[in-house]
Amino acid sequence: NQDYKLFFSDIDKLSILEKEDELQKIILSSLREFAHLFYYDEIDNKINNNFGHLTIINKAFQKCYLGDKNTTNFFDSAINSEKGDYSRYLFFYINFLISRGEIDKAKVIADKINALSDSLLSIQAKNWVDKEKFDDFNKIFSCKNPQDIIGEFFYLIASLYSGEGDIKKSNFYLKVSNYLNPKFEFNLSLFIENYYKIENFKLSNVYLEKLQKENQIYHWYKLKKKAEIIKNEQGSESSFDFIYSEFNKIKLPSLRVIFDIANITKNFEKYDLSINHYSKILLNLDQKSLLYADILYRRGSCYERLGEYKKADEDFLKSLEINEDSYTLNYLAYSWLERNHKIELAINMLEKANKKNENDPYIIDSVGWGYYLTQDYIKAEFFLRRAVMLMPNDPIVNDHYGDALWKLGRKLQANYFWKNVLTLENTEDKMKNDINLKLLNGPDKI
Repeated sequence: NQDYKLFFSDIDKLSILEKEDELQKIILSSLREFAHLFYYDEIDNKINNNFGHLTIINKAFQKCYLGDKNTTNFFDSAINSEKGDYSRYLFFYINFLISRGEIDKAKVIADKINALSDSLLSIQAKNWVDKEKFDDFNKIFSCKNPQDIIGEFFYLIASLYSGEGDIKKSNFYLKVSNYLNPKFEFNLSLFIENYYKIENFKLSNVYLEKLQKENQIYHWYKLKKKAEIIKNEQGSESSFDFIYSEFNKIKLPSLRVIFDIANITKNFEKYDLSINHYSKILLNLDQKSLLYADILYRRGSCYERLGEYKKADEDFLKSLEINEDSYTLNYLAYSWLERNHKIELAINMLEKANKKNENDPYIIDSVGWGYYLTQDYIKAEFFLRRAVMLMPNDPIVNDHYGDALWKLGRKLQANYFWKNVLTLENTEDKMKNDINLKLLNGPDKI
């Protein structure tokens, strides 16, 4: 109600809450800062909060409220962090630029948004900028509006509590946020995620229905989440039928939507469909970009699963020309090992991948298996033992280690690890059959 005198009088009575947890302290201190800003129309420099990145975000909104010329510097700092994904604040940065009539600069910022991996809100911002729907920004948020700013602050608090698994407190502060700025319907996605986490699919669906179809990015998010709920309630096939049918109804899907459906079809082992969608994405990317290399890697893995090894190798090698990524090196090299193809080169690639990611258990397992196939069982045992220590519940790693131990004459230990594979939850039936044969005859008869 903007009765800041009464606010200052009452908030000091709540100081006891600061002892409850760090977030309570952050809430009270930040509210004092914002109240001073709104009442005196200035930043209170006497308050010297140091809440890490959250302080930078608060300062960005305070500068934005005042129309300070340094606002862009604070938004740059808020967005560019090595400690987490803060791409959400690209939306508010662009919102600020548009409010000042700096459309060209807003377009430059929007062009930097990664349409395949940045936050939903930033991708929605890019979508609006690309379609020149600049008025839509101010319809849901203005940093000149105190309630909008405090609403966003409480959304951030709700997100932090959600990340800690405290869904009750998260939903409480999210309701406060929604009360202060009900126009910002995109924030309802946190309700959806919170209720999904506790398997309250009924309430997740209630909030999903509040997301409007006209905003493609969030409409697609709505469809994906509905598909996840269907998978939990009706099974995988019903889930896939729903999401693919809904995808086909979209007339001009964005790159993000095509990227998602490519990954979804891949997860459902519909590799021909995945290849088709990944190929469409490649047509719209810079052929020298890291994104291009990543999509080649994804498409190559689909070709490999279908046994189209020539096409798979072409994609992997072209991807590596752009970016010598350790996981691409690992995938291609392991594929060659499985095919008994270019074994020495494959091992060199795996050693290079291992140097890039020294503690990655999948890469360590691949290195060990490479040495196993070249009959260097001592080195194989060394690497496979490390992989088992890092991933003790992985069936493939345990199986590989058992094979290496057998070759070194340590048959009792080999049997122990093979028997362990039979008890693991993710062991496939074919592997179980192979393990039972190994227990009778050793690995050479498989």
